[in-house]
Amino acid sequence: MAIASYQAEGDGYLSLSYGDILELLHDRVQPASATDVYPRYAYGQVISEHACYRARMTGHEPVGWFPFDLCESLPYGLPL
Repeated sequence: MAIASYQAEGDGYLSLSYGDILELLHDRVQPASATDVYPRYAYGQVISEHACYRARMTGHEPVGWFPFDLCESLPYGLPL
């Protein structure tokens, strides 16, 4: 779950809103490149209903790289 909002830094990055539910699509967190703002990034998608609506309205797919440090794990089996 996103614990803070985040504005995508460029193409291939994923903007987040506080509370977005995220699904990781890559099995490793990657270190930042020289131009990144945060130290670690994960690749995944937003699966919350709000994000899917936002994607339909903006035309941007809810998938990309986002700062891993702006996420926290939800307990397995927790109803979304």
